[in-house]
Amino acid sequence: MTSAYQQQLAKQLHAAEARIAAVRALHQPVTGYTGWGPDDDPTPGAYGPISQACTTCGSEDDAVRWPCGTIRALNTSRSSAGDLLAALTHSVRAAQDYDRAMQKLATELGFGAEAQP
Repeated sequence: MTSAYQQQLAKQLHAAEARIAAVRALHQPVTGYTGWGPDDDPTPGAYGPISQACTTCGSEDDAVRWPCGTIRALNTSRSSAGDLLAALTHSVRAAQDYDRAMQKLATELGFGAEAQP
């Protein structure tokens, strides 16, 4: 059985993942936009088509190249979130394994329902 603290952490992690997914949904690549620093002209100050632009940052005629700063920041921290999720999952499983071991030991020692957590 997981502790209340572990359950709270899991709930907060899932809520954070949902918020991040919502931000990612807003910042998607789109084609057909134009902006500064076009694909075919590296000249500083050049203006023209950009192959992939962010749907949220900028506009059709003042595009921000995709991946935008928001997506780059989320991608940078993705491994940290993955590490946190892996650690939390391990902690929950360890607690469940401990509970099962204690229940088995209580049964082997002849304790009844009163030994159940």
